[in-house]
This record gives sequence, C-alpha cells and structure tokens, in this order.
Amino acid sequence: MKKLIPTTALLAYSSSWGQEYSLFAEYINPFSALFGGSFIILSLIYFFPTMICVLRRHNNKIPIFIVNILLGWTFIGWVVALVWSFTSNTENQKVTQQKNTVNHNDDSLINQLERLKKLHDEHVLNADEFEEQKHNLLKERR
Repeated sequence: MKKLIPTTALLAYSSSWGQEYSLFAEYINPFSALFGGSFIILSLIYFFPTMICVLRRHNNKIPIFIVNILLGWTFIGWVVALVWSFTSNTENQKVTQQKNTVNHNDDSLINQLERLKKLHDEHVLNADEFEEQKHNLLKERR
C-alpha cells in the first residue's frame, strides 16, 4: 500500500506530461529477456525425454526422470532417457494386452461350450453329462 500511492502519483504525473512510465522498465533489459528465453528453451530441450514419457503414459516415468535429471547433461544419459521414453512399455499397451487376454479366454470358453454342445448333438454325451460338463466349465470361469 505504501508503494501504491507514490506509484499512482508518478503515473498521473508522467501521463500529464505525455510520457509513459513503466513499473518494470528498470528491471527488464534485453540481456535478461534473452537469458530468460534461452533458459526456458534449453530447459524444454533438456527435459524432452521426460515430457515424452509423460505424454506417452510410460510405466517408468520416475526412473526416466531420474536418469534425465542426473545424467542428461552427459548427452549419453540424455539419449538413453530419450530412447527409453520411446520404448513400448506404456499403460495403454498393458490395458490392450489385458483386454486381449480376456477376449481370448471368452473365446476359448465359447469354443468349449460349442464343442460340448456338438458332442451332445452327436449323442456322444447324454443330457446329464452335458449339463454336468457345462456347469463345470462355467464354474471354472468364475
């Protein structure tokens, strides 16, 4: 509050003379802007492997980040982290594999039930044996 009143007065005074006053003019110079911009760009490049593994939902986010932050400055460590972030060890792949496993198990159950029905239709199994085998298959599934 102490700085607000003098600043407001200074702004009013400078605008009355047709001049503009910037509160931050004394703090910003071209060197600091260049340095700040360069720092941001270099940080984005340095942490590129970490950003890739986060965007790809990699399962090893934390180890990749640790390799990136501790060994990234060696360039070899940065390349290792980058290659590791592009490996196919992602969450989406695990979900897809689990779904395929469930679908495969469903297909095998359906196939087993169809074979059982076929044996019943060919009179290889009688009705009691068919029901017992069907019950056992469905019981194993649960």
